[in-house]
Amino acid sequence: MERFQIPQDYWPYTIEASFSAMLRRRAVAEGAYSLSEELIFDYYRNPKASRRAFVAIRTLSERDDAYFYLMAPSRSSKMRFAEWIAGVNCLTRQDFSAFDLMFSNLKQLLQNRSLARRILPNGTLRSP
Repeated sequence: MERFQIPQDYWPYTIEASFSAMLRRRAVAEGAYSLSEELIFDYYRNPKASRRAFVAIRTLSERDDAYFYLMAPSRSSKMRFAEWIAGVNCLTRQDFSAFDLMFSNLKQLLQNRSLARRILPNGTLRSP
């Protein structure tokens, strides 16, 4: 998305986009994934991001990996893709690497919330 100067706060996220374009191309070839004809909804939240995404998509072909990160997955393929990804035996930890950051951030957020609930009005910590 940096390539198209789309502000980072508006980079889209779908579960499918957590997987590489190469892996999703494989799913397309096996009939387990397809793209809609619409941009991912997140772009519409910001006029600047939306304009840049529209300009970008007009210059791309489906052969460009960015195409897979700009276009929304079709609704009809979401469950097929989930079932396909869960059943592929040759996937590696690297194929799921996007989830490492998400889960470590979630863990940190939960730890911070837990700690925040233990802080008493006088600033001291309540014992766990």
